Amino acid sequence: MNPDKTYQIIERIFHNPNPIGWLKKCGNFNSGFFLVLGPILVWNAIFSSKLTHPTFEFDETIPQWVLLTENVVRLAVMILPLFMPLRWDTPQSQIEMVVYWLGVLVYFASWIPLIVAPDSAWSNSLIGFLAPAYTPLIWLVGIGLIAGWWPYLILSVIFVGIHLRHWGWVYTLVR
Repeated sequence: MNPDKTYQIIERIFHNPNPIGWLKKCGNFNSGFFLVLGPILVWNAIFSSKLTHPTFEFDETIPQWVLLTENVVRLAVMILPLFMPLRWDTPQSQIEMVVYWLGVLVYFASWIPLIVAPDSAWSNSLIGFLAPAYTPLIWLVGIGLIAGWWPYLILSVIFVGIHLRHWGWVYTLVR
């Protein structure tokens, strides 16, 4: 990138009273972000406190590098859709939306046994306990496909892998 162009961008962001408005004018801000991540963020905000073993109770026993990496990659995975062009108008995007919404439904369903029947065999099994950690891969892949941006897909796989490692440690502590 041209250094002068970089300076102009930085200058506009820091001296603009409305940087979000400037991003919208640049065409880099994506309001579709709220459509794809809104349901996930609302679900997590409402139901995470209902899980019988909130992970933050065990975070002091998890290696700091895991927690830090997980949160940095999570932040990137959640913020990048703001700047990725989401394609809604192609026949292929309809299939990609099905992948996304199927992933959302599977993700939501993975929480239900842990909330409703925390003492069940499923909730106490490794695969059941970790389901909310690995099922996000489906809806994250859906977002990556809709955007048509493979680096997001790679970042999503990294996030889910680290997230699984974190929850795996929690599983060993509570079971």
